[in-house]
Amino acid sequence: MIGASLAGAVFSIAAGAEQISQATPQVVGRAFSATFLLEAGLILMAVALALGNRKPRRTDQ
Repeated sequence: MIGASLAGAVFSIAAGAEQISQATPQVVGRAFSATFLLEAGLILMAVALALGNRKPRRTDQ
């Protein structure tokens, strides 16, 4: 949920343009890359948390 709400804000901050329609293709590409890297980092953090919170399996039957 946090990633979805921050993606637009990160994109606009990384683009740095008041009007996105006035941004150059290079700026838009850089902003897209920054947003993608943030989202990928959040996914990796979620996977690490999920794997770290796993309970060990019981082997006695």
